[in-house]
Amino acid sequence: MNVATGGPYRLVVRAPTPYGPKQAGVRVNGVNVGDVALNEQSETFRDFNGPVVFLRDGLNFVTIAANWGYYEVDSIRFAPHPIPPFTLNPTPLNPHAAPEVRTLYAYLVENFGKVILSDQSEEATAFANRPFAYLEELNGTLPALRVQDMIFQSSAGGWNDGTTPRGIAWHRARKGIISMQWHWFAPIGPAEFYTDRTAFDIEKVITPGTPEHAAALVDIDLTATQLGQFAANRVPILWRPLHEAEGGWFWWGAKGPEAAKALYRLLYDRLVNYHGLNNLIWVWNSKNPAWYPGDDVVDIVSVDIYNLRFDYSPAPGTFIDVSALGGYRKLVATAENGPIPDPDTMVEFKTLWSWLNTWNGGFIMDEENNTHAHILNVYDHEKVIALDELPDLRAKSAAVIRSGPNYTGSVIDLPPGNYTQQSLATLGVKDGVIGSLQLAAGLRAVLYSGDHFTGKAKNYAQSTADLAKKNLYGPVRSIRVLLKG
Repeated sequence: MNVATGGPYRLVVRAPTPYGPKQAGVRVNGVNVGDVALNEQSETFRDFNGPVVFLRDGLNFVTIAANWGYYEVDSIRFAPHPIPPFTLNPTPLNPHAAPEVRTLYAYLVENFGKVILSDQSEEATAFANRPFAYLEELNGTLPALRVQDMIFQSSAGGWNDGTTPRGIAWHRARKGIISMQWHWFAPIGPAEFYTDRTAFDIEKVITPGTPEHAAALVDIDLTATQLGQFAANRVPILWRPLHEAEGGWFWWGAKGPEAAKALYRLLYDRLVNYHGLNNLIWVWNSKNPAWYPGDDVVDIVSVDIYNLRFDYSPAPGTFIDVSALGGYRKLVATAENGPIPDPDTMVEFKTLWSWLNTWNGGFIMDEENNTHAHILNVYDHEKVIALDELPDLRAKSAAVIRSGPNYTGSVIDLPPGNYTQQSLATLGVKDGVIGSLQLAAGLRAVLYSGDHFTGKAKNYAQSTADLAKKNLYGPVRSIRVLLKG
């Protein structure tokens, strides 16, 4: 097919479907660009819209590939399909987002469409680090993002394999980014999350007063305790709950889009408004508009892409569909992939996902889906950011509160500003108890025995990085962190 001017075009297939809905694969210039759904039964010829793709100037090779079912193709054509520019939201949707969340989000926005962040899923077992050791041995570097799973947070089952401290260390010690999903075991019944293995009813979960609703809140609150530890250590999280809901194979997608959207919004309200967790960047995982829970609870839109083995196509049609879902105002990411999309093809098809997350096991190891040469090419590519190329996005220490004496225990960084009792509690200060305090050079801190900077005041100032060990009176109800001068 000859195209005078290259650019974005919508594939249109004209065909009858006398045998019911069918589906065909589409390849353009040798690249898998998605599917065309012949999704209505019809005895007559009609047009079906396929994916939007980027065509080259001049000659392009288009293949309609056998996928599922029988169909009769009369013609194919490409209609110009202008794509609006991205106008990304400049800040996270949560107005109370922590400074470290704003820093990470700003970095993602600034680099969207320029580079792709490498990402890798842990194994949800005692061998969580195995994919990372494999990558480090293979190419001498590590991914910028580490994907973890709150799978162990369930009253019905699960296990604690050290996910939380491992994730905190990944960010605080190695400056890596944390992404988090939740294979949520049904809160009542067998410890299962697949629809065909549990009778747990999501429609009852979203109905207050039911045992299912109460049990779900228990699990959400359990998860909040873990996410709160990340918050206390000023670790931002790319949080992806209720993933793959539209597939229906998990219980949270078993009753259709309305129930799934209601549960997602319940999660947002419970974690953000009830628990005050302001360290989360909210990632929705679906490209179907019917399942989208709303702009007010989604920071980033994402999709999972599992091509056939060694098919490194970047799914440009899917990229455009997901971009449109977010109104070209949301960042767009591949939350899971099998074969890693080829960076050069992503550039050619203008499909630079914010990040790529390769699943674990055989999807990354042992050349079952990705050859060693391909992995090396991805990590060495100028458009791909590995851990050693990631800037330091960690919260910069100002006043540092430690929960234990002698600079031990959890870490809470306080940049210059005013902190009331409520804001300190949100950050993780329990009952006003502070074990020890550190100050960066050029700062001073005033600790108050009363809320809103009242009561007894105690001043600390130090030109060195560590404040001498002192007996901090307690409880501390409010704090000012000030620049010296």
